[in-house]
Amino acid sequence: MKVLHLDSGSDWRGGQQQVAYLASGLMRHAGIEQYFVLRPASRLKKEIEDLNLTCYPLSLRSEADPISLSRLWLLLRRLQPDLIHAHDARSLGLAAILKAMGATQPIVSHRRVIFPIKNNSFSRWKYQQAPACIISVSWHIRHLLLNYGIAPGRIKVVYDSAKFPEEPSEVFRAQARERLGLNRKSLLLGCVGHFTAEKGHADLIKGFFRIQSQFPEARLLLIGDGRLKEQYRQLITQLDLSRKVFLPGLILDLHDAFAAMDLFVFPSVSEGLGSVLLQAMAYRVPVFASRVGGIPEIVIEGKTGFLFPPSDPVALANCVLLALPELNHILRCTEYAAQRIRSDFSITRMAQETARIYSNVLDS
Repeated sequence: MKVLHLDSGSDWRGGQQQVAYLASGLMRHAGIEQYFVLRPASRLKKEIEDLNLTCYPLSLRSEADPISLSRLWLLLRRLQPDLIHAHDARSLGLAAILKAMGATQPIVSHRRVIFPIKNNSFSRWKYQQAPACIISVSWHIRHLLLNYGIAPGRIKVVYDSAKFPEEPSEVFRAQARERLGLNRKSLLLGCVGHFTAEKGHADLIKGFFRIQSQFPEARLLLIGDGRLKEQYRQLITQLDLSRKVFLPGLILDLHDAFAAMDLFVFPSVSEGLGSVLLQAMAYRVPVFASRVGGIPEIVIEGKTGFLFPPSDPVALANCVLLALPELNHILRCTEYAAQRIRSDFSITRMAQETARIYSNVLDS
């Protein structure tokens, strides 16, 4: 079986990490050949090439980019893949147009976000007719797709995955904290995410202001980048938190960061699943997250983590402050969460379920 993957993302975000995980998982699945069409300067291209998989760089600027479409058409004729896997909305648009041009390969599409789908004829055809199957990363997204008019039998839920690390030793943890300039008494809260409004970083900064008033040694690590970074800097300055909140930018290897964290706080106001939460759980970092979108499917209140209402800095702070004295309960949650990641959210499981979808699409 030959699969041609398309992803038009230029940034390194959760979706791109999952494509890389899927690629590595499918490599261990007998009989699947993989080829990738990706943006030339993307981090995902480097990750795929590091796996020694074939990658074709294309601009993929828009759904109707004539250069990308013509080169994709030639690539289809040369490679003769059995199916196309489109990993984002733009690449699904390109695949749908190729289908309208006469391409015979069935399309499998991934849907990871909960942003509204445009209500126009092209978008309706792109989602309702062009793909043979849409893979939803959560039941919440599946519900949204059903409301958009997509037939239930054409939607399959396959959860994202996490890479299970070796548990950091206390020595490594101490060294990681030292590299961040933290002492052993510091309570380090961490968050990883692109600096956009739907990720809710402003709520976390305001909530942290309340937390550090009771825990003066508390520190906040905000890993990521984006257009709102300067706005967050100004908010941090206004709250006199410049010496307590760190903005190191985008960090690709999060091993040190997760090892140093005491808590992972994820304040999204809109989230399809929140795959970075899976990684935090795999590192046995206690997770606090907003009760929104697909997050409650992985953060089970009081069992794998703690939930608070979105867009509410006071509730966020109270959730953390009420849990902190219950150390034994927190430790039980993190252990159960790590076990659940290992059993239900492995890369192997995600690859097997996706390969089964490929086979079913080709057999139908």
